[in-house]
Order: sequence, then C-alpha cells, then structure tokens
Amino acid sequence: MKHILLSLMTAASMLAADKHWPEFRGPHGDGLSSATKLPLKWSEQQNVAWKTAIHDKGWSSPVIWGDQVWVTTATDDGRRLYALCLDRDSGKVVHDILVFEAEQPDLWKRYNSYASPTPVIEKGRIYVSFGEAGT
Repeated sequence: MKHILLSLMTAASMLAADKHWPEFRGPHGDGLSSATKLPLKWSEQQNVAWKTAIHDKGWSSPVIWGDQVWVTTATDDGRRLYALCLDRDSGKVVHDILVFEAEQPDLWKRYNSYASPTPVIEKGRIYVSFGEAGT
C-alpha cells in the first residue's frame, strides 16, 4: 500500500495564527495567512510540527477548523474514497471515514488522484467532493 506523508511544516506561531483555514487558499480565498515570525529554513526535521503517514493517495490541501485538520485520500483505483481528520496539535488520525465506494470510477490523469479536491469546513460540518463519484 502506498503512503503519503502529510507534514504540517510550520512553526507554532502559524498554528496559533489561523484557528480556521476552511477552504482551499484559506478563509478569504487569497492564500494569505495572518501568521507572523515564520521560519526561513525548512528541512525534514527543522521547523516541522509533526508528520503523519496517510493511507492510499490523496492530494487535497488540508483544511482546518479549531483542532481538526481534514484531508481526502483514495485508493489508486478510485474505488474507495475517504475523508481523514487529524488532530492539529499531534497529527494523530482522529477519524478515517470511508465516504464513497465507486463501482466504476472515471479515468483520471496520472499527475492527479481521485482525492484531489480540497474539502470545505465550517463549524460542525465537513464537505468533500469526489466529482461524479459523489459529494
């Protein structure tokens, strides 16, 4: 099984700066964060808050609401589509939800995955889309 490593490569100041990052490119859709004093250097160990192995293949951007970080992932063949919730502080997987099972998934480009669309989150609700397979 292939694994994707989700790394929250950020300093503690960024974790505290934006309590909610509800959609692709952030709360205003402009990709700007209110974080300050961010690190200038990155490495596999330096300035990484945590790393978590994610099953299968997902390329969505993470969304954040409070202490929850949500991403999507899917099997290589696109037959099983998941939403994953990780703890913002530790990276521990809190929820691993099988959202859809597709009998005949559409074809996709090799440079993409069946779980590329970024979720959207609001208080008490998470929205995920997998194209024709389901929303």
